[in-house]
Amino acid sequence: MFRHQQGYKPNKWATDNVHGRTERFIIGTTGRQVGKSTAGAIEIDEGMTVPVCDDPSCNSYGLPPAVVVLAADYSKGDLIVGPYIEMLTETFGKEAYRLNQNKHELSIIDPLAGTVGAQLKWLSAEEEYGVVGGTYSKAVIDEAQAISDKVWFKFIPTGSIRAAQFIIFGTPDITTDQTWFQGLWLRGQDPLETSYHSYSVASWETTWMDMESVLQSKDNMTENEFKRLYGGEWVSEDGSFFTSFKEAMYDYEAKFDPLRRYAMSIDLALENDYNVVLIGDTSTKTVIHKERWNKTDAIDTYERIFGIWLKFGRPKTIADYSGLGAPMVQQLSDRGIPVIPFTWTSANKMPTLGKLAADLQHRRIMFPKSWEDLQREFRGFLRKRTPNGSLTASAASGFTDDIIMSLALLNELMSRSKSGGTSKRRNYLEDAA
Repeated sequence: MFRHQQGYKPNKWATDNVHGRTERFIIGTTGRQVGKSTAGAIEIDEGMTVPVCDDPSCNSYGLPPAVVVLAADYSKGDLIVGPYIEMLTETFGKEAYRLNQNKHELSIIDPLAGTVGAQLKWLSAEEEYGVVGGTYSKAVIDEAQAISDKVWFKFIPTGSIRAAQFIIFGTPDITTDQTWFQGLWLRGQDPLETSYHSYSVASWETTWMDMESVLQSKDNMTENEFKRLYGGEWVSEDGSFFTSFKEAMYDYEAKFDPLRRYAMSIDLALENDYNVVLIGDTSTKTVIHKERWNKTDAIDTYERIFGIWLKFGRPKTIADYSGLGAPMVQQLSDRGIPVIPFTWTSANKMPTLGKLAADLQHRRIMFPKSWEDLQREFRGFLRKRTPNGSLTASAASGFTDDIIMSLALLNELMSRSKSGGTSKRRNYLEDAA
């Protein structure tokens, strides 16, 4: 209705990536001034005009649509809600809706303006518990990069009952307490994730942006700032940690040879994450075997690991000794596995992961091309800058990192196992017989 009544014609990115999409999560990284407010207003309008669904599968119980806008604060929410209210007022008059500005609520009265009884509410992410309690059929999130993980995790259940569609916009800035936005965007790039669609649009792709101003801004910004604020791009300073892992994939079937020497790494699950055991050939630096599982009793977990250790010829073994990992490693040692303990610390985490990233790029450690779960973890493992300026890295929201952490341990152990301690490391695949 908005586009028809106002004579608005969405540009190509809006048509292709937002208004015509049916996926449940639509995630866009954008440069500044690309028309997010107008696109968001269109989505509000379309969400408010959906007919009441009496089918039990809708889980709406015959209630009219309920649309929510979530933004960093109320003033940011007004940037999207404001154009929608202006459209209603200009086209149908103030009598078409009931507005409570103090409660940030609007409801439709005139059937020409939308579904009678349809509700719109806009929320501020300034207080995490202020986003809970509602049940919505559609959600529009603006400036997603300014909404923390803790707020997002409390907000997302509001759309679960009615299977709400989430329309999410933002500039690709991330902070140490915000990973969900890039996590969803990465899922939208995965063709196997059919409920997600993501895209990027640059400021200069619009017809109304003054290119001279864009070029002036480029001269006054760092390269990464310009890419984020105008190009809508994720950049490596605050973005993907493993950018060159595809070089490390091999596509043949590696088989266990009892005459060769192997190494084993163990990343043990602490709660609901996964146990991961990897086996690598120390001479070729190829990872040949992976087992990943969770939700087993401790006794069954230890016995399964012991069985893997025996199957692959009692290889030298390294395991995470951090925190609750210490008693688990002791249990493995009691069963006869001479485990080399590795304790993750703030001092060794980034160097160890950085060495893994470099070794993957130069094929000094390799893994099977068929391991799509590991590739997914690589895509969702993010580099972030802390408030004091240092770098850290961890899995984005919706991603795991247990295979990566086990792989980093295996790489550490196999690095220690190389012959000629001062010799230069090389591409072991080329040297393998």
